[in-house]
Amino acid sequence: MQYFVLFYFTVVYILILAIKVTGVVEFSFDNTLLLLIVMFAMISSDRKMNFLAALTSGVITILTFGVVPRVNLRLIPIFYLSTLLLLLLSYLTEKRGPLLRWSAFLAGGLIFWATRSMLGLVASQRLIFAASGYVVLASIIFWLLYANEKHQEMTARNKHDAFFDEMTATKNYRAFVKELDQGVQSYHAHGQTLGLIMVDIDHFKNVNDTYGHLMGNEILKEVTATLKKQAQTLTPTENVYRLGGEEFALLVREQDCQEVSQFAELCHEMVGNLHASQPNQVHVTISLGYSKLREQETSMHFFQRVDKLLYQAKKQGRDIAVGSCDVSVKN
Repeated sequence: MQYFVLFYFTVVYILILAIKVTGVVEFSFDNTLLLLIVMFAMISSDRKMNFLAALTSGVITILTFGVVPRVNLRLIPIFYLSTLLLLLLSYLTEKRGPLLRWSAFLAGGLIFWATRSMLGLVASQRLIFAASGYVVLASIIFWLLYANEKHQEMTARNKHDAFFDEMTATKNYRAFVKELDQGVQSYHAHGQTLGLIMVDIDHFKNVNDTYGHLMGNEILKEVTATLKKQAQTLTPTENVYRLGGEEFALLVREQDCQEVSQFAELCHEMVGNLHASQPNQVHVTISLGYSKLREQETSMHFFQRVDKLLYQAKKQGRDIAVGSCDVSVKN
């Protein structure tokens, strides 16, 4: 995407410069060139693009003035230095506040016009009109693009928050439902196997009642971190989800049922060892239910079936993993 923006910048820069050197109204296209750079600097989110744009504009400017006869050579450094100035100011203020960025863009254009005036390349009447026109147009472009930038950031943040549990730094129930559906569809369409492990922290309400909710929150974070660490040893693409309260789920792809069973037992063991050697800490255990997706099974039925296996683990005394491997092989 960034290189497409650079390509767009290059094409428009060439067109504007070509029009300018043909002798059409100078100050209008000078402003257009400057405003193009403002737009490029605002759209480009990759700071190295500023260096590429500076190099590109320099090459284009030199080549253009080199092949077009009877062009005032003083325009070459003015054009290129003004481009460099705007790109440099954009680079220096990109991570700063909007007012400073806006002021930098205005300063770049005003310095450009002041330099042209000192070299006698623009009449004073045109200078006032051109400089004020640049300030107005640059301000409109900057604040419109800035508002769009903030809107996109907010949209991305809202989208992230909608599928993310902030306290445990993992995905939430909404993300689980979406990705479970995707996993089931992938199985039915391409035969990609899918396993589901559901986890419940044993007697978690007693922990909150006895030690307080702050301790309960810390246990939730520790259990989540342990499950995520184990999931990463299986494959980097595995996901851990907090379904709500003290209940979690893990989706395991491309593993047979024995491997899912071994992974569930490993999670059970590692969480059980969290505070086993610390006598003053709360001893944490978990119950687990696990299985593989069956042929013709829907995501909801799969979820309900594994949830029943988790219930069996809790009914049998907790602190165990109960699974089912009676899966049919998809041809």
